[in-house]
Parts: sequence; C-alpha cells; structure tokens
Amino acid sequence: MTLLLGILIGVCFSPPPPEAVRGALNEVLAERRYQTELPGADGKVIPPPPASGATGSGPADPGRRGRGRTGRTYGPGEARDSSDGAGFSGAGWAQALSMVLLGVVGVLALVGVARAISGRRRAVLAPPKVATGPVAPRLEDVPLEEFEALAAAGRFDEAVHLLLLRSMAAVARTVEALPISLTSREVLARARLPAGAAAELGGIVDAVETSWFGGRPVGREGFEACRERYRRFASLCEGASA
Repeated sequence: MTLLLGILIGVCFSPPPPEAVRGALNEVLAERRYQTELPGADGKVIPPPPASGATGSGPADPGRRGRGRTGRTYGPGEARDSSDGAGFSGAGWAQALSMVLLGVVGVLALVGVARAISGRRRAVLAPPKVATGPVAPRLEDVPLEEFEALAAAGRFDEAVHLLLLRSMAAVARTVEALPISLTSREVLARARLPAGAAAELGGIVDAVETSWFGGRPVGREGFEACRERYRRFASLCEGASA
C-alpha cells in the first residue's frame, strides 16, 4: 500500500522530461504563438466590467461575453474555446488527487509512529519478570577429583582457585544477561542463591583473593577450611533444588 502511494505521488509530481519542454518551446517560437505588443498599444482602453451588485454603475455591455476559466475575455462574435478550462480541470484533479494521497501517507505515518511509541511505552512500564524463589546452581562440572589431586601434590593455592572458578561458573549460569566483566563478588550479589550459600562461597573468594593478590599462601589449613565451605555450599544448593 505504501509503495503504491509513493508511485502515484511520484507520477503526479514528476516534472516533464527536458526533451518535451524543449520541443514545446521550439513549437511556440516557430509558430510565433506569443504576444509581441503590450496590452492597449492601439490606444483603446477596455473598461473593467461592473462589479456584480454594484450600485450607481452604468449598464453592462450586452455584447461582452464573460471570462473563461483561464481569465480570457471573449468578444461579442467570438466563440468560446471548448478547450478553455480543460487544462485547469485536469490540473485541478491532479492537485486534488495529490493532496488526498499526501493526506493518506501522513495518516499512515502518524499511525506507525503512534504504534511504535505505544509499544515502547508498554515495554518500559511492564514489570520485569523475577522469580520468587532461589535458584540453585548445578555443580556436576566442579572437578572435585582434580581439586583433591592438586592438594595431595601440595598445590593448595591452585586447588582452591580451581574450586572457586568452577563453582562461580555454575553460579553464573543461573543469572540471565550476566556481563562477563563482573567479579566473583558481583556475581554472588546478583545470583539468587539459597539462604547461606552465598556466604559459604564468599569465604572461598576471600581465601583466593588473599593468596593470589595478597601473596599469602593458603596452606593445608586454608585448603581444609575451603573444602569444608564448599561442602556446606553444595549441601545448601542440593537441599534447595530437591
């Protein structure tokens, strides 16, 4: 519908080709169909016709004919040109059609804008869908065997770091549209974990930050404490998902 309206408007308002304009101009010049003298050059002054309904004016000339649609005044014996007003009528219809098409396009544009604004307003006013209960992460991917193997080799810092990374990856999967630039503490703040689970995992975050950024090794005691925290964390998550 919009494409059809655009085509009609283009047809109505498109200018004639230069060849047609040049041909019409050459035809007028060749046949000398243009005025070469000023009006009233013969010394005759044509009085204006009396206004309709005016009082005190002389009688109207019975031989004078009325003006055509183009503004031409016909003499007493001159026949009115049948084509007088045909061009005006065609131009009037084209102008009227163009105005109607422009009005339709304007209405369609206003309707589209109104629908777009209404849709955005509904999206803004709609309350976000938030789950009421906690979401427990699935901890099947946490490599406890590798965790224990690193600790058996005395690599306690690496063991605790690996345990935290895999646990936080499981927690991050429970949060929708989570930016990858967030820290472990920011992820815990956004996650809806079971009661007490975030605090247990937060203790492991403290141990990793102390060893990796503070330069203080975890040691065996720190490793045992982190392993116990993870067991409580996993138990809370299993209880919530059961």
